[in-house]
Amino acid sequence: YGSSTNSIVRDKGFGYAQGSGSCLVFLDSLHSKDPVLEELEFYSPLVGVGKYVIVEDTHASAEGHPVQWAYNDEGAMGAVREFMKNNDQFIIDESQEHHLMSFNPNGFLRRVK
Repeated sequence: YGSSTNSIVRDKGFGYAQGSGSCLVFLDSLHSKDPVLEELEFYSPLVGVGKYVIVEDTHASAEGHPVQWAYNDEGAMGAVREFMKNNDQFIIDESQEHHLMSFNPNGFLRRVK
């Protein structure tokens, strides 16, 4: 089928989860900003209140925070930042980052509304 942003894949995933209200969405695809932002915008409505979208590999970004990203964009961290700018339905849940290091800093997004 291909990429998670491919319409066939998205429709199939949405069809499996639609109406359940209890989905955990785990994004671990191409870690460039635009595809991750597209995934966040499409898949986040599947997540019920109190549940999570987990964005993998937010540790890598073009500005090297905290790891230099191989591509010249803001990576998954940039997508999270953009997604959260005008979003009051999710919070970044830092309580899930209780280990010394995480590949997902600011990547645990909990739905609150």
